[in-house]
Amino acid sequence: MNDFPHGELTHKIIAAFFKVYNELGHGFSEQIYRRALAIVLREMGFEAIEERQIKVFFHGALIGKVIVDIVVDGKIIIEIKAAKELEARDEAQLLNYLKCAGGGIGLLVNFGRTLSYKRFAMGNPLANLPNLAPIAVVEGPDDEALV
Repeated sequence: MNDFPHGELTHKIIAAFFKVYNELGHGFSEQIYRRALAIVLREMGFEAIEERQIKVFFHGALIGKVIVDIVVDGKIIIEIKAAKELEARDEAQLLNYLKCAGGGIGLLVNFGRTLSYKRFAMGNPLANLPNLAPIAVVEGPDDEALV
């Protein structure tokens, strides 16, 4: 897998995925797994942004937004499932997220009874999700970072 674009990073993300599963097991909600995976990724030294919004454009007009589970280091989108098995619509969902992000690498991970994951690439996988605008951090009245 290290021969793929961002192969080393995706390999480490998959290791974190297994670590979470080994500690929690199956049966929790996607939200619980998302939070746990983000914690493990941060402990590994990665930037893991949960529930990252991506704008959706059609013919140059903003028509909505999608919310991805986790974006790691601005390079990888992770879509988390906690289902019996992955379905075609789960893959389509991640591919649509990659399309909105302008291409890149995505991981679809399933914390079901049997672990599974799939890696996807769209467009130029080294472009690092080019349509994700940097997150603006503004200091609030109490010096709290607002996103």
